Amino acid sequence: MTEPKIIKSISLFANAGIGEYYIDKPTFAIQNGFGIKNVVANELLGKRCRWYKAIFPHCTVVPNSICNPIVFNRLVSLANKERVELLTGSPPCQNVSVANNHKDKGSHPMNRLVLYALEMVKKVPTIKYVFLENAENWFSFKPEAIPELNGRNIGQFLTDELHSYGFQFVHTQIMDAADYGLPQHRKRSILIASKDKDWEWPEKEAQITLKDAIFHLPSLEAGECSDLPFHNAPKWNSRVINIMRHTAPGCSAWNNTNPKYSPVKKDGSIPKKYRSAYTRNNPDKPCGAVLMKSAANGGMITCHPGRPLGVDENGDPIFSDARPFTIRELLIICGLGEDYPIPAFAANNERLIRDVLGECLSPQLMKRVMAKLPS
Repeated sequence: MTEPKIIKSISLFANAGIGEYYIDKPTFAIQNGFGIKNVVANELLGKRCRWYKAIFPHCTVVPNSICNPIVFNRLVSLANKERVELLTGSPPCQNVSVANNHKDKGSHPMNRLVLYALEMVKKVPTIKYVFLENAENWFSFKPEAIPELNGRNIGQFLTDELHSYGFQFVHTQIMDAADYGLPQHRKRSILIASKDKDWEWPEKEAQITLKDAIFHLPSLEAGECSDLPFHNAPKWNSRVINIMRHTAPGCSAWNNTNPKYSPVKKDGSIPKKYRSAYTRNNPDKPCGAVLMKSAANGGMITCHPGRPLGVDENGDPIFSDARPFTIRELLIICGLGEDYPIPAFAANNERLIRDVLGECLSPQLMKRVMAKLPS
């Protein structure tokens, strides 16, 4: 039996390798007739490098900033030595995200990081496939930090540059991971490019609801623990718990008619929080995008949908699971599954785990896009 072709890859801005988790496995090669092997990776943060190495022990992980010439040149040297054919890159999206409303976000030097991916493509001639991704509005962004745009948006700039490097096929699309096997709405700008053969997009799939994904797990209230690994609920203060306990599945506490269960401050003023805070996810739909700091209630939608419990002593309806998602639930919601091997060194670092998952690319989306790679 002929062994499947192996395509070697380099991952830039690699986080902890969540997006690549399924593509660098024998099952991917068996299913698709070719395999992908991550042989070189770069990540700024040391703990994430350590995580990446634990998941992909065969990969050379180069830590520290790609802006450092020593780091960049080492990556180029390793990529040329390995004759990598695929480059994947997920530049930090904080300056692109709609959650960032800072006026100067377009001038931040972080916006220039994608240029290092382009320079890598130029310096490693064996690269013939490119996969880049970022926040939903990345392609329409025109940051002042990249004067090379010359009036173009990032999507057109990247397309033009890759065409000039010999990539005949360059496609861009906004993809929602909920359409590709994930019980989470996570919209991302995706660019795929191929030198010789066209690279097609995967077909959309039926969406998975939160009820189908996580409701088999035991119910928990804030601060409670279970016997299952990583299924423990972070603590919230009693006022927030009471508000969310009286907020129905799929509803926002901002719309609660009883002022006792409204998120306003004790003096009646509106707290400075995202309007999506204090919101229960809908159990009959995929959840909203999971971001960093997901144990808090002051940011984006973080609260478990909950289940009806009847009424309280005042006759008001109450609902279970007034809490954020547990780590175990997040592993499912992010497409990794309950058996994902969180490295031992990180197992007790809940903030690290939540931040890694909050910044990750969906491995289910990545797997489906890579399965269409024209090998």
